[in-house]
Amino acid sequence: LLALAELLPKRGFTVGLEWLAVNGEENGGLGDAEYLRQREDELEHLLAVINVDGVGQQLGANSITMLGASRPFEDQVRKVRQLYPGVVWVDPWYESDHSAFFWRGVPCIALSSVGVANVNHLPADTIAWISQAKLDEVVSLVTDVVESLQDKSPDWCRESKS
Repeated sequence: LLALAELLPKRGFTVGLEWLAVNGEENGGLGDAEYLRQREDELEHLLAVINVDGVGQQLGANSITMLGASRPFEDQVRKVRQLYPGVVWVDPWYESDHSAFFWRGVPCIALSSVGVANVNHLPADTIAWISQAKLDEVVSLVTDVVESLQDKSPDWCRESKS
């Protein structure tokens, strides 16, 4: 996230970026809930949420999925993902920080890892499990996705309600 926060503003993108780091996912999504409590009226203006959680693990592959996106938006992200053969497209999951946004109609891109040892939040969860190359892969992929959104609207990104 720090690499993205440093890189993306230098690209001169026309879409605004907002960085949100939350805590409490495992305890009912307290961070998400507080953000949404304060910003509920602004969600209609969001193009998408990109949730980066658990990426870059040495022993697995980065993964990506989408929830609540229009078919054209998902197709566009799938096309970008093809540039990164090490990233695996997976079925959506609803147990992470992106879910609170999805349930409120905001399209979500969720990035994580598959095929990894589950050491999250345990004493063995150290930097030794992280691959710089796999982190770089995620930074590049997210940058390409954000670039692909430059001329898009919230309506274009969202699933049809009909």
